[in-house]
Amino acid sequence: MNPVLVSRFHKAKLDLSKKHGFLLESMKPVLLFHGTSEQNMESILKTNFLVNKIGSSTDMGFYGKGFYFSEFPSLSISYSRGNPYLLICLGFVGKAFKMDNVNTGCPLNEGYDSHISPCGSEVVIFNPNHILPCYKVKWAQVMKGGAHNYAHAPVY
Repeated sequence: MNPVLVSRFHKAKLDLSKKHGFLLESMKPVLLFHGTSEQNMESILKTNFLVNKIGSSTDMGFYGKGFYFSEFPSLSISYSRGNPYLLICLGFVGKAFKMDNVNTGCPLNEGYDSHISPCGSEVVIFNPNHILPCYKVKWAQVMKGGAHNYAHAPVY
């Protein structure tokens, strides 16, 4: 992991704790998956997510102009564009706003730190310092009983 990104992530934790009056000890990052092209992935691992890249290879986002993650690897795989890897990140969701419907490219709702999709399967984080890219893992699609299943195995 990039030590500069780790330092920013820990500072973001302190900032969120002060902003919302959260007990620092109670703030636990969420394990999140992110799918993107291999070229984007290498850049993210070096520099973290960049605000100026939002919408550069996709739309501006159904639930806000931010960085999209899921706790479900199968959902993130659909954004990988043929890349056999996913990023595993730690993320601080902070105070989350649950979206009622699609609002493409909307800004972060005031007083909140992130958006959650209506069904809860996608997390939109707006501040890149609230994200820490940790691992690049390889996934493979396997056939089981005529249905597609995804197997996930870390690449060392």
